[in-house]
Amino acid sequence: MRLANTFGPRSNIRSPEFGFMNYFIGLALAGKDVPVFGEGAQQRNLTYVDDSVSALLAAATQETSDGGVFFAVGDRQMPVRDIAEAVCRNIGGRVVNVPWPKDREVIEIGDAVISNERIRAALGWTPQVDLDAGGGWVQRKDILGGEDTFSMARTGARYKHGFTEKAYFEARGAYLFNLEDGDDSQGNAALSLVAPIAGKFAMKLAYDVFYRNKPLPGFEKTDTTFGAGIQFAN
Repeated sequence: MRLANTFGPRSNIRSPEFGFMNYFIGLALAGKDVPVFGEGAQQRNLTYVDDSVSALLAAATQETSDGGVFFAVGDRQMPVRDIAEAVCRNIGGRVVNVPWPKDREVIEIGDAVISNERIRAALGWTPQVDLDAGGGWVQRKDILGGEDTFSMARTGARYKHGFTEKAYFEARGAYLFNLEDGDDSQGNAALSLVAPIAGKFAMKLAYDVFYRNKPLPGFEKTDTTFGAGIQFAN
């Protein structure tokens, strides 16, 4: 059984040597910047730990797994930049683009595109938890100390308009509903405007809104942030 970028509670979040995804989570839990090398356009696949466990159990209990090699991965590939933004959106911190360190750039493999079609067909396994849901559960468990087993629904949308090849406006949002508690819901919206200024550098303006219908004591229902910075494009 091959697993790709498994994330979730009780992972090692203190070092990038044990996987970038859980390291991103560790930085976000501490409210720190989450660094993305270059544009962060390289594609990666993620799997929530519960889905990884269910894949291992399926392989151990079904004869159709005998002699097979399977990839237990999510349904889609995502740019590292989008992954970092989702982590910060659900947990904390903020995304910053930084130049590629030379030692990392020489070993970067580009896109890692992995399919789960074989394990779906042979074992009937499918991933159940996407990035936003998994990130939300990590936030509940590690920050709020809440229960991580509940029924939920999620809706979201994304819009991007390009003015030129490198200048664009982007808007994205998502809303999550706890189906077992009608008052427990949360949502977020992120607006960004990017315009090139010189060479590989661009100016980025960002405005984020986070809403939680049942905030923690001492916190408001709505939290907003505005940021401006220089973005590096490799």
